[in-house]
Amino acid sequence: MGEYTWYKKRERVLPVPIRALPTVLAEKWMDIHPETDRSLSLESPVFDKAGNLIVCCNAVDPAIGEKLIRICPDGTIVDFFQIPGMRITGVALHRDGRFFCTDLRGHLVILGPEGEILRIQEITDPDGTKMAPDDLVFDENGDVYFTDLRGWAAEPLGGVYRMRQEDDYRTFEPVLTRLAGPNGISFSPDFRQLWVAQSGAKSLINLELMPNKLPNPHGGIHVIPMSLGVGIPDSN
Repeated sequence: MGEYTWYKKRERVLPVPIRALPTVLAEKWMDIHPETDRSLSLESPVFDKAGNLIVCCNAVDPAIGEKLIRICPDGTIVDFFQIPGMRITGVALHRDGRFFCTDLRGHLVILGPEGEILRIQEITDPDGTKMAPDDLVFDENGDVYFTDLRGWAAEPLGGVYRMRQEDDYRTFEPVLTRLAGPNGISFSPDFRQLWVAQSGAKSLINLELMPNKLPNPHGGIHVIPMSLGVGIPDSN
């Protein structure tokens, strides 16, 4: 365990609710596209069944673009998936080896083990407006939950939605709506709680789930402020 050195160096004080939480100091492993001096974002890492690491790599530099990369156990980096105009921001591995990916520009993309396209599905509101799927996670039944990143504190347009395995993930239903830029999403180890980072309101949302995997409306929704002074809560 270590100290939150970023705040210590800048003489910032962590908020009381999280000040006593254990922290781990990350260490650099490798450089990704060190040749670029422009903004590059890496997120949503997931290991496949062969031990390769799949990562979303979104860069301002057009020579790199927006894509998924695969980092092999020996450190080799190869492009895994890319379609011009798509911005993949979330990846989750299905137990059958497929990759489910969220395209921030309004799509769910399902890939095979080698990055081959199995399906591209548009994600829209009932009125046809494209959503902004950002992150996703599977529950123990194989259903997938994703966040819609739209909105901010004064205009909460986002939400959390569920796609069921039983209809081959063809439709989705709301879990919690009217959220301000919901971003990262994850389950507790026992799958009885769902955690959501609400970037547009600088908070974490904890949902106590009923047996039907929907939030308990009677005291089961907890909002935890995360005003860190700078930045926003992002991936969980």
